[in-house]
Amino acid sequence: MYLECPAKYKFKYIDKLPEKSKHFFSFGNSVHKTLEFFYSSKETLLPTLEQVIEYYEENWISAGYKDELQEAKYLNDGKKIITLFYNKHSRNYSAAFSVEYLFNIEIEGVPVTGKIDLIEKLPDGKLSISDYKTGKSLAKDRVLTDNQLTIYQIACEELLGSEVGRLSFYHLPTLTEQVTERRSPTQVSNFKRQVVEVAEAITANKFEPTPDKMKCFWCDFKNVCPVFTK
Repeated sequence: MYLECPAKYKFKYIDKLPEKSKHFFSFGNSVHKTLEFFYSSKETLLPTLEQVIEYYEENWISAGYKDELQEAKYLNDGKKIITLFYNKHSRNYSAAFSVEYLFNIEIEGVPVTGKIDLIEKLPDGKLSISDYKTGKSLAKDRVLTDNQLTIYQIACEELLGSEVGRLSFYHLPTLTEQVTERRSPTQVSNFKRQVVEVAEAITANKFEPTPDKMKCFWCDFKNVCPVFTK
């Protein structure tokens, strides 16, 4: 978020200003929690589709929808996604190595935290890391450069003691994956340097806004941002 707009980072994480609930976050979290349930069964005990759908409905998050009609549509869309996902992945089901793995590490002295959707063991003993995406689309080849997967690789190899062999973004609405091998040493090094640079800028209170038409349109902090209050 700091790289997107330093001012937005300050408003959210330092000033802790309130934000409007957003339906797409609620929808994504509802589906994520259900897939966590799907993969959390012990050993090879596969939950039934009925159990998975029931869990989804009982843990549905309602915040942020503009009306009951929109919420009902998303609820039904989620059922379709989960059903198709279940039919595809229940055939060769095995419990995951870890789901919703919470980590806390330090990168060059900077504390970093995160949560990984799914970690699996590959046949050669290496780790496979997957991150679910529930948006309408996923940018082509995003998996090759996205910092999210870079930090996941660093955290897993530091805390779990196994090499990462596979990184993926799983686009749930289309049941398709973008897959790549592990990040190169150069990518890891560049990312670590970026973490340090951002941390130093935050510590130095550098929070100038970087306006952008589309990003600003969706921002909840326009009423306090100097770009707009002027």
